[in-house]
Amino acid sequence: MTEIPFSHFNALRGLVSDDQPNRAVVLSVLEGKAPGKVFGDDSGALVVGPLDFAFLLGSVDLAAAEQLLRSPWTFRPALCCSPEASASYGWQVPPHPKARLDYRSVDISSVSGETRRVDSHLFRTCPSRDLLIAAYGSAEKALEETVGYVAMSGDEVVSEAFAAFIGGGQGEIGTSTVPAFRGLGFATKACAA
Repeated sequence: MTEIPFSHFNALRGLVSDDQPNRAVVLSVLEGKAPGKVFGDDSGALVVGPLDFAFLLGSVDLAAAEQLLRSPWTFRPALCCSPEASASYGWQVPPHPKARLDYRSVDISSVSGETRRVDSHLFRTCPSRDLLIAAYGSAEKALEETVGYVAMSGDEVVSEAFAAFIGGGQGEIGTSTVPAFRGLGFATKACAA
């Protein structure tokens, strides 16, 4: 696999299916909105995006992809793909130890407090600030390339929702909430803003 220059990234968009895991992240790299590198061969590509994640596109030469991921990096990419692809590729991506999926319906009309669009002042107090700076290289670039809202309780940011990677007209929203305010609808309220 060889590194593909940015000027050729757009040609790879056809390899990104509608059900591509982390589609918005992959497209944000291909569109030049998020930092990343792309490696390819005749059958597919490996997109190494921000925060050390790697994504498979097309029919990747698995031996070449595995060798590339074992190369000396300044970071260690983690391969991300759907459970079905993970099984067929022979790689298992362990779930994040802190990941907790808790989907339920919340009536946000009863959630007190206001929501605000994240600006440079609010960004300084956001829990994901350091993560977004690591992904984009600076606070300014992170604010330029993401969309974020916070839910407030008084003057305190108690929850945040960021579309941290936007590509192909889609965004992936991540949330975090101060422990004492979890389960009360604040993250849903921030997402709905």
